[in-house]
Amino acid sequence: MRQETQDQRDNLYSDERKCASRKRSHDRTKSQTRDCSSLYASPITLQCARIHKCIPCAYKIGLFDVSLDSELTKSVPNARPEQCPRSSVKNIPCGTMNFQEGMAVLTIGDGDFSYSLGLARILKPQQSKSTVIATSYESRETLQETYPRFEDYSTELANLGAELYFNVDATRLAKTLPMLRDSPCRFDRICWNFPCTAIANGQDGQNDAMEKNKDLVRQFVKDAKELLSECGEIHICHKSKPPYNQWGLESVALEWLPSNSIIFAGKVILDRFLFPPYRPLKALDRKSFPCHDACFYIFRSAKRSDAEAFPPTIDEEGEGGTEMPTTPITEDIILSIRSNLLQDASTETRRKKAKFKMKFQR
Repeated sequence: MRQETQDQRDNLYSDERKCASRKRSHDRTKSQTRDCSSLYASPITLQCARIHKCIPCAYKIGLFDVSLDSELTKSVPNARPEQCPRSSVKNIPCGTMNFQEGMAVLTIGDGDFSYSLGLARILKPQQSKSTVIATSYESRETLQETYPRFEDYSTELANLGAELYFNVDATRLAKTLPMLRDSPCRFDRICWNFPCTAIANGQDGQNDAMEKNKDLVRQFVKDAKELLSECGEIHICHKSKPPYNQWGLESVALEWLPSNSIIFAGKVILDRFLFPPYRPLKALDRKSFPCHDACFYIFRSAKRSDAEAFPPTIDEEGEGGTEMPTTPITEDIILSIRSNLLQDASTETRRKKAKFKMKFQR
C-alpha cells in the first residue's frame, strides 16, 4: 500500500479547509438573502438578471445590502436603472403581469400619470374593449405646474382612449370619482403605487406618519373592495426596506375587511421598464427616488371561480401553463445571480490586470 507523502497530506488538508471555508461562506450568504416568502418577479426581469446579467435587475431581485453582503456590493455596486438594457424599450406586449386586453383598470394617485400611460399602451383601450381610468388626488392645474411631462402623458392617454379624473380621494372613491356617481362599475385591477397621506412637497411620509399611512391603506382597500370584479385584484406598490417594511402591508391592508373576503396573494418585484414611460416620482415633486426594493403587493378575492374572465397575476396553483406571468423567487435563484455577478467581476478584474501588465511591459 502506497504511503502518502507529507506534501500530499498537506494538499489534502488545504483542500478540505478551502471546501469548508466555501461552505461556511455559502451558508452565511444564504442566511443573508432577502426573505423570499410569497416573492415573485416577471420572467422578463428574471431573464434580464440571469441571462443578460443586468446589474439593476439583479439588485431588484436579490436586494443585496451593503451591510449584509460587502463582498458583492464592493465588487459589483448597484447601477442606475437606466443602465438596464431594456430601458429604451417603448412597446411592451399585452399580458405583462397578466394585464390583458378587455380588462377594466383603475389607477389611483398616479403622480404625472406615467404608470397609467404604461398600462394604456399595453391595454390599448381605444382599439380593444379595455377600460383605463387614471386618477389623481390633485387638481389638473397642480399637476401641470408640478410635472413637466404631465401634458404630454395626459394627451397620449386621451388619444389611447383612457379617461382622466382629478381630485379623486382614494378613501372615498364612490363619492369623488364622477363616473361612479352615474352607474356602478367593476374593475379587474385597482392600482395605487406608493400611497401616502397628503404631505408637504417631496416628503415621503415615513415613521412620523406611519399610523396615518396605515389607516390610509386600510380605508383604501375597504373602499376598493366594493369596486372589484369577480376576478379583481388590488395592487399596492411600495418600498420594502426600512422604514416601509414596518407598515406590514400584507396584513394591515386586510384589517378593516370581513374575515376571508380578500387575501394577500404575494408580492411582485417592481420593474418599471415593464410599463414605459413609468418613473416613480415624489409627491408633488418632479424628483424621482430610489425604488429597487419596491414590490407590488397583490390582494384578491378569497374565492376563485373557474369562470373568471382573467387569470390572476400570481398563479400559486400553476394553472397558467408554461406562459406564467410571474415566477417564484427562491434563495437558490438569488445565490445563482450573485455567483454570476461575482464571477463576471473576477473575470473583468483579471482582464484589467493583464491589460495593465502588458502596457507596463512595453
